[in-house]
Amino acid sequence: MIPKIVKTVSPNFRAKRDELFRRLYGDLIAHGCTILDIGGEPYYWEKSLGSHAEFYRSCKITLLNPKQQQANLPNIICVAGDATDMREFADQSFDLVLSNAVIEHVGDFEQQRKMANNVQRVGRYYFLHSANYYFPIEPHSFFPFFNQLPLFMQYGIARVWPGQTHIPDFSPKSLEYIRTKVRLLKWREVKELFPRAKIEKEKLWGLNKSFIVHNAP
Repeated sequence: MIPKIVKTVSPNFRAKRDELFRRLYGDLIAHGCTILDIGGEPYYWEKSLGSHAEFYRSCKITLLNPKQQQANLPNIICVAGDATDMREFADQSFDLVLSNAVIEHVGDFEQQRKMANNVQRVGRYYFLHSANYYFPIEPHSFFPFFNQLPLFMQYGIARVWPGQTHIPDFSPKSLEYIRTKVRLLKWREVKELFPRAKIEKEKLWGLNKSFIVHNAP
């Protein structure tokens, strides 16, 4: 029951996050700016540009993903690349860097540090979201306290429990997938990665569900 509730309310959090993004960076966007969305989907932006066309029409948007994607709008460019190694982008080459729940998927803490450093290097401003390690419902498996369980228990749960962390077998590949697919951040780690950022907490049931990291003026 509780995992279903979390899954149901998740889109509402995304909508509120989008509203906060437009409120914080509205002036910058309205005057036309360059946006890098790490992990951004063409469908999401085509939908946003449909419902907020006037707001974003002057922006040039670059989507960075591990695999090449295709967009159907002229002001969206899709690039294949690595969030932890953005050598193709010069310092301060974007007005705004955006990323929704990507930093938890890039690897261990050192890989997360590389992504954070690149975000702060290539963008004047940034707006990132990451789920909280200590929130009782893990947002990919939707299993209570999944993060805090020993690995052997995570493997067993992932084998029988539906969700993004489900595995078809106990092969070495599947076990490595569970071990490395998701690494959620703790508050102190977010502070370490983004020492000059403002960190806002998304709350559910009075608990910190996730963090929004930004450096809006």
